[in-house]
Amino acid sequence: MSEQQEASGEDERDQADDHPSVLQWVIAGASALLIVGVIGFTTYEALVATGSPPVVVVEVQHVEAVPGGYRVEIRAYNEGSITASGVSVEGELPQDSGPPEKSQTTIDYVPAKGYRHAGLFFKRDPRAKNFSVHATGYELP
Repeated sequence: MSEQQEASGEDERDQADDHPSVLQWVIAGASALLIVGVIGFTTYEALVATGSPPVVVVEVQHVEAVPGGYRVEIRAYNEGSITASGVSVEGELPQDSGPPEKSQTTIDYVPAKGYRHAGLFFKRDPRAKNFSVHATGYELP
């Protein structure tokens, strides 16, 4: 092969490398659409969408005897679209006479449409009476 043919072969390869392939165009187009979509959704959420305040629902998952009493495992679910922080939860166990036995805990945060687990401790078996558990308050982060 002559020097002229080698030089022209290199020029053809250089020119071919200057033009993006179809696959590169497809990937670039998909990336651009993805970026525009994320920016559009973020803008919509920031300007138009309003979040519903936290609505924390607490339910008993399991009751277990432990040394010194009983542990009540609970799940707090946030039905709202805004995260709740510092969620106060109280369990109340009525007694035959006198005030009810109470136990309280605070959950650091419960994400929007999410849940967290926690526990309460009681001296008496909460399965034996009309036991109740509920959220008593929260803070906005």
